[in-house]
Amino acid sequence: MNERTVCKKGQDETLKKRFALLASTNGSVARTVNAMAPAGSFRLDLVVSDRECGALSFGREHGIPTRLLKHKDSHDFSRSLLDLLRGELIDYVYIFFSRLLHGPLLDEYAGRLINFHPSLLPACPGLRGFEDTIESGALIAGSTVHFVDAGMDTGEKILQTFTTTHQRVIHVIRHEIFAQQCAALMDTHLRLDKGLPLLPKDRPCGSTQCGFVPEVAEIAFDIYRAVAKRGSPSGNV
Repeated sequence: MNERTVCKKGQDETLKKRFALLASTNGSVARTVNAMAPAGSFRLDLVVSDRECGALSFGREHGIPTRLLKHKDSHDFSRSLLDLLRGELIDYVYIFFSRLLHGPLLDEYAGRLINFHPSLLPACPGLRGFEDTIESGALIAGSTVHFVDAGMDTGEKILQTFTTTHQRVIHVIRHEIFAQQCAALMDTHLRLDKGLPLLPKDRPCGSTQCGFVPEVAEIAFDIYRAVAKRGSPSGNV
């Protein structure tokens, strides 16, 4: 039976938060953040997928427990995922996943399932967020971090980042949005781990575009330079 790690701070004892990655992609965002974040500042306690993919490989390479839940039905998958999260005492789930989640999972983990979507929601929800943005001719592209609810990318927004598309080649735009998603994951993780405000209404500026915490602002530039130099991975992140 798993037990939470207890971290002692002076006379106080606080339970260390546990984080999971749910992904059906190659895991490039988590892999990049893990490689470039300061030592010990980003950690995962579980990686879950419904298929063999790069995200599971990333977990195995770094000694993170992994689980493959093979369910064709999304409701069955959601039930199994809830059982797994309960058993592993997971507090928050970072999501780069291609299926909708359902049922009691959404109720029990309300406000703790966090999706990273490659468009400026509510525009262009669904699997082709980035592609639909480009094909629409929009002058601005970006990404959204939001809580998961029963709809398709309709949950409350946490953070949005954006860039211009005018007279820019697609792969450069993709590089920048990939870097933004990396920085957004790091920002979200630091806020949750340190107990900083996550929702815009609780931040000083009261906006989804408040900017990153100081530690992340510096990392974001490093990530962008690295991504721009090598090119972002093809396909979904």
